[in-house]
Amino acid sequence: MKISDTTPPVPVATSTPAKPATQAAVAEFAGDKVSQAQSQQFAQVVAVAQQTQGAARSARLQDLTTAVRNGTYKPDPGQIADSILDDAEVDARLQAMLQK
Repeated sequence: MKISDTTPPVPVATSTPAKPATQAAVAEFAGDKVSQAQSQQFAQVVAVAQQTQGAARSARLQDLTTAVRNGTYKPDPGQIADSILDDAEVDARLQAMLQK
């Protein structure tokens, strides 16, 4: 294979060096720092929230299980239909977005 095009390369424009951060720019991001103590405290709060939600969910599931076994569970057909239609609408919108 022969290469017959021998045009010279185009020079690349040089970039300007980055400017040092000003005090205003540094102050703008000063609140974005997180210490390890804050991270640990946040992790503890999240763990407590998960345990609380887990217990509430477990109790709700137990109540539903008991109601179904006793034959006293009466789901609202309108609420079920609304949920199905909402899910179908979300699916249709996602499909439309993906086809663009």
